Amino acid sequence: MSRQASRIQIGRRQGPVMLFGLAFLVSLAVILKSPDLSTFMISYLTGILKQLEICARLDSLVVHYPGDFLQNLSGQFLQKGDWASLEIKPRSVPFGTKIRYVLMVSAIDVSVIIPTWNEEKYLPRCLQSLVRQSHKLPFEIIVVDGGSTDQTMTIAEEYADEVLVENGRPVGAARNRGAEIAKGDILAFIDADTVASDLWAQEIVQFFRSNRSAVGVTGPTLPYDGETLDSVTYRFWTIYLQKILLSMGMPHVIGFNCAYRRKPFLQAGGFDENAVMSEDILLAQKMRRFGSIMFDKRMFALTSARRFQTCGHAYITALYLFNGFSTLLLKKSSTNYPPIR
Repeated sequence: MSRQASRIQIGRRQGPVMLFGLAFLVSLAVILKSPDLSTFMISYLTGILKQLEICARLDSLVVHYPGDFLQNLSGQFLQKGDWASLEIKPRSVPFGTKIRYVLMVSAIDVSVIIPTWNEEKYLPRCLQSLVRQSHKLPFEIIVVDGGSTDQTMTIAEEYADEVLVENGRPVGAARNRGAEIAKGDILAFIDADTVASDLWAQEIVQFFRSNRSAVGVTGPTLPYDGETLDSVTYRFWTIYLQKILLSMGMPHVIGFNCAYRRKPFLQAGGFDENAVMSEDILLAQKMRRFGSIMFDKRMFALTSARRFQTCGHAYITALYLFNGFSTLLLKKSSTNYPPIR
């Protein structure tokens, strides 16, 4: 048996031990109500993941799973080069469409809401991806800034229909502020470091028209930077894990690529404005009362893997495992989620 196969076999035997240890520590944290214990648990998980050499195991998956999907997505709407040099150009809207916008101002289909904070490096590529959306679809772009000290506001004002400021508040509060003024019947959420596919907004509208009982939708999001390990990790989190949890009635909807019907969103109270992490998961749990939440593979986007690259795969994976377990089962999310810029 090869050394790599031996590692995988060891990982399979130790997997149940890791999950048991996680469940035990989470339960202990609830009993003791000790905020310091969560830090210990994340460190504990990080150590286990390093011992199992999760990076090597994820790399081995690539041999058994083709990478054509990611390559096809990247080839459709990403070009190699320096993203920072992109010029933000206003939308070129035909005169007839402008007239239709005036007559149908109350019939905007989608409101795209982008929370920002010191995102001058990433925001241009996000806005460029929205520039490429179909002009046949009435939509608006709302940027809600958290008090940026760089050129984020200048970039946003160059293109966005609305630019608001929500100083010093978590990302959930920024998204809710945008939803309050949104004109669209559908609220679409994307982050400043995320790039939408050319038909992203159109696919969202078509999904809701085809699924009348659905109140929410999410789709695959893969990294446009980083290494093979990053693409495998994101494939697991945003495709396989989301599908599995949705089938179990435990939606794990990620906030940087999702959309909800506006009315039930407001009825549910929107995103948790006090949560530093998992405000998106907590919202999905509330939205279940109003209808189904589904996964649409055509609603794809690409995002930056900067958090994995900065903090390390083992640490972030451990943090997400702990936080997801705690949020889904205990409705309690971690407060240890430093911003990465």
